[in-house]
Amino acid sequence: MKTDFLIIGMTGSLGSGCSAISKFFSTGLEQYRSNFENKHLRKIDTYIAKYYRFLREKNLAHTGEEKAIESLGEKLFVEPEEFLSDVIDKKENSNKYDDISKKINRKLRQHLFAKKIMTYYCKTKWENFTYISMSTILMKIIIDNSINPDGSMSKTLTDYDSSKILSGAKDKLCKLAKKNIDIISKYDQYINSKKYSHFNCKLSSEIDQYFIDLKVLKINIISSKEVDECWLQDMGDNIRVTGNPFDNKKNKNSQHLESIASVRP
Repeated sequence: MKTDFLIIGMTGSLGSGCSAISKFFSTGLEQYRSNFENKHLRKIDTYIAKYYRFLREKNLAHTGEEKAIESLGEKLFVEPEEFLSDVIDKKENSNKYDDISKKINRKLRQHLFAKKIMTYYCKTKWENFTYISMSTILMKIIIDNSINPDGSMSKTLTDYDSSKILSGAKDKLCKLAKKNIDIISKYDQYINSKKYSHFNCKLSSEIDQYFIDLKVLKINIISSKEVDECWLQDMGDNIRVTGNPFDNKKNKNSQHLESIASVRP
């Protein structure tokens, strides 16, 4: 069955919040909706009323709700008197009537636009996204390259620096790969040949479980301290350079730079 879906990719530097917002999309959209409606939507109505009253009391004409998307980067919940003082302090000639009027009205439009966004959020029934981290994508490539077609450990993994990943962790990688060898084969075959209709419910469920197992194994290996703390970073670098997570010496080619991005989870 063909259904609509949306994929959102989050990217940013370390500590920028990509993981946090991704986890929110996967668990919190519906969970926090009622709290958001009771708290923030009521609060924005209060501030809209404050700005309307302020404009009337100061005889600053309100220009109406313009159909312009205003930036929400500024502090939203700020008292109109505080905002007016801040405008004048920052710009000496801002005490001109027209300039002040424009800035206060702009702030009001910002609140009105924010209310539109908040109302849409509160009235929409949200389906939680499936969260797939970049480290899970790396794990898939690592597992896929850990064994040969006959199920034996690949030579590149066998020869991989034992100071970065111990034999116990190597065995765990191979065990999961052998368990899912048929799924891995079908996955790659259907993706490469674009036979997406072959992904029936049974296979799709098995792939979903495979990705869950990848995440669990990653946590298990890290907690067992059988790997160097930078092992995923090192293997990710190898993939971009050589196309193989365990090969950092040969086959350097720019064609591998997008190897990770081209994986279809």
